Amino acid sequence: APPGGLRRSRAARRRSALAQAAPMSTMKRVLVGLGKALRDTGQSIERMGMRAQDNWIFQEKICRHRALMNLFDQRPKLSQSVFVAPNASLIGNVQIEDESSIWYGAVVRGDQSPVSIGGRTSIGDRTVVASSSVNPTGFAARTAIGDWVTVGEGCVLRGCSVDNYAVIGEGCIIQEGALVESKAILEAGSVLPAG
Repeated sequence: APPGGLRRSRAARRRSALAQAAPMSTMKRVLVGLGKALRDTGQSIERMGMRAQDNWIFQEKICRHRALMNLFDQRPKLSQSVFVAPNASLIGNVQIEDESSIWYGAVVRGDQSPVSIGGRTSIGDRTVVASSSVNPTGFAARTAIGDWVTVGEGCVLRGCSVDNYAVIGEGCIIQEGALVESKAILEAGSVLPAG
């Protein structure tokens, strides 16, 4: 076969491949459009069903949970190896160091002053770590949790300092200005008053 014949056959093959690709891309666009229409229809049917059951939650403007939330110009700062449960919340001026974990339902709020959590620290389920605007001791109002600290489930820590290696039992309440020293252990249900 002459060399020109090879060129024509290659060109013919390219044209036929392009002709086949055009309907494929058109078909893909049609399928994407159809999928979007079906999703929208499904959402509309779900809303109708919720109205029929007298459930109006779909009208809530903010319906998705966000684990990290900015507060004006303050954004949580996390190291790469931090675990934050899907339904935990980190709000505002919060800093968390390496290999720490924030478990399910926990809330860490740095809205009034900074909150810092050290490395390899565990904040248990449903625990609230909050900042405070004033400190009754006269020191800077901040919440600081050291390295290797374990905070049990359902605790409330507000404007306090917890030093390294401390263990806070389940359901403990630590109030503004309180200090938990290094290697201290608080029994479950303990209350550490302000000051």
